[in-house]
Amino acid sequence: MDTHNRSYDLKPSLAVRVYAHPHVQARLEKHMGSNLVRLKGKSYMTDVEERIRAINEENLNKRISARVLDEMERLKRLILVGKTPLKECPPELYHHPVFVFWRMVTREVAKASKKRADALDR
Repeated sequence: MDTHNRSYDLKPSLAVRVYAHPHVQARLEKHMGSNLVRLKGKSYMTDVEERIRAINEENLNKRISARVLDEMERLKRLILVGKTPLKECPPELYHHPVFVFWRMVTREVAKASKKRADALDR
C-alpha cells in the first residue's frame, strides 16, 4: 500500500482505482502537465476545475460553430433544389456567388418573358 494515499486520509484502493485509470492519467497530464494529484491542495483543485471548465467551453463553442456551418449548408442545398424559395435566403447566403447568379438569371428570364408577353399582346 502506498503511504502517499494514507496521508490524504483516503482509502488506498479507492484512490488507485480513480487515478490509476489510463484515461484519467492521460487527461491530467494533458490539462495539468502532470498526472500527480494533490487532493487537499485547494488552489490545485480550483485550477483543475477552471481548466476543465475552459476546455469544455472551448469544445462547446467548436460544436456550435460546426452546427451553424452545417445549417448554412443545409439551407443552401434546400434553396438549390427548390425546396425553399430564394426569397427566404438568409443574409449570410444572400451574397453567395451561386445565389447572385441565380438572381441575375431570374431577372433576365423575367425580362424575356415580359418581352414575349408584350409582343403577343400587340
